[in-house]
Amino acid sequence: MARLPITLPVPVVTIGLLVASNIFMTFAWYGHLKCKAAPS
Repeated sequence: MARLPITLPVPVVTIGLLVASNIFMTFAWYGHLKCKAAPS
């Protein structure tokens, strides 16, 4: 894989990862609640 010539500043990468993690965990939590409500 070719290395991208554009390097983002560390704060931008950090904030981007935090936002992505928050979105993923939100969907995971709602999916967990939906599955939890279903009879097992």
